Amino acid sequence: MVLVGKRSFNWDPNNKGPNMKLNNKNLTATNMSHSDFEPVFGSISMNSDTHYWEVKINYIRDMNDVMIGVSQGMPKIIDTRNRMSPYERFYAWHATAGRKMRPHPSGNGKPEQSDYGQHAKQGDTIGCILEFKGGLGQITFVKNGVSF
Repeated sequence: MVLVGKRSFNWDPNNKGPNMKLNNKNLTATNMSHSDFEPVFGSISMNSDTHYWEVKINYIRDMNDVMIGVSQGMPKIIDTRNRMSPYERFYAWHATAGRKMRPHPSGNGKPEQSDYGQHAKQGDTIGCILEFKGGLGQITFVKNGVSF
């Protein structure tokens, strides 16, 4: 995945899975494992204003590969050595499945999922808009310039 920066935003070398390789000045992240799903997080904490960034999908190994989004509490509560747990507070678009994910309202159980947009494919650019109003954040995704 390649970040297309709108600010000084890049992948954080201190908050990534052990099989995630960063290059291109930490703008490109590649999972070097063929069996593990691992997260990689951005370098900027966001809790106010409006933020926009893009991720270009340059490779998809299988249909469960790509989830793009944000997480609460990073890096303190998320184990970057493993796939994101259903109990961790993340909000994401499962790009290759065309589904939006959010934490279960109770804080326990699997994340809630709903259809959201089309499936992404190799070569697509995914824009992320994170907007805070009244202390609450809302994330919207854009695929190749088209908002869902």
